[in-house]
Amino acid sequence: MADNYSDFDDPSAFSDLDEVSTDEIECICLSTSLKKNPYHTMILHLEVTDDKHEKAFLGLTAMANFNCKISPKGNVRVEKQSKFARLYRLQFESNPVERYRKAQQLLKHFVGKVFLCRLKKKNTGWSAETVVPLEPKYSKDWTETGAMIESGKKEKHHNKSEGGKVVQNFKIKSGESEEDFLDRVFNQSL
Repeated sequence: MADNYSDFDDPSAFSDLDEVSTDEIECICLSTSLKKNPYHTMILHLEVTDDKHEKAFLGLTAMANFNCKISPKGNVRVEKQSKFARLYRLQFESNPVERYRKAQQLLKHFVGKVFLCRLKKKNTGWSAETVVPLEPKYSKDWTETGAMIESGKKEKHHNKSEGGKVVQNFKIKSGESEEDFLDRVFNQSL
């Protein structure tokens, strides 16, 4: 009996099943593309390379879609907290915020990279529901999911005058203990 898994690319082969999905399996990005209608989408074309756990899915192709916007000049734009930006940070340990305005240039960087993907069968074919780098690169600037860590709003420190008396705003410095803070405030106000 020959093993023929070519029907895995055909969604109708699973018509008797309500939902077919996989655990996380290794996929390599073969190419990228941009779809402009009806929704603007950047696409990673993936092929399953993991033969350890999911032999039946070896060679299966799937797509990972990322929402984007097209500027009037024709550039592809993504938000800095988008799924695409998060994946880019984790894959390349870089956060090129200004280049997210021309994300089509960043898209091609993914070709040849290996990811862990959770695939799901849809009417149009196989889709990567989750895409995570095989070896994610972490930073103090983003979480383990790639989301940027907001540093909070920066407040200006000004001296205020109240009825001829100068009142100073004091803030605890990063790494400063409460006791050191009170000593510093008390000594400066004398």
